[in-house]
Amino acid sequence: MGSLEAINGGMRLFLQSNLAQLPYSAEDAKSRFDLLAVVDTLDGDTDGLLKVVQGQKIILENEIPMPRTSAGDISSVVANLALLVLNAAPYLDLIAEFAATNGAA
Repeated sequence: MGSLEAINGGMRLFLQSNLAQLPYSAEDAKSRFDLLAVVDTLDGDTDGLLKVVQGQKIILENEIPMPRTSAGDISSVVANLALLVLNAAPYLDLIAEFAATNGAA
């Protein structure tokens, strides 16, 4: 999910992506603990923010202020998306690995 809105001579890009479901503690306490450790590690390390919503979903969320230009709006969006993914890549890899082995996504 995402949105792009004009603000004070610029733009703001808001992104949110559902990455994985956390297992319940009764189902797999170790996996839940390990995934929560990944979420806690990323908190504040990069521009993106991993967080748990509703106690069960891991999401990547970011809000990016961008200058508004007459040309290149799309290239600014793509560049900012690429930076977000590159900064969060190691964490996304860990979550993807968990999801692949446990069918959590």
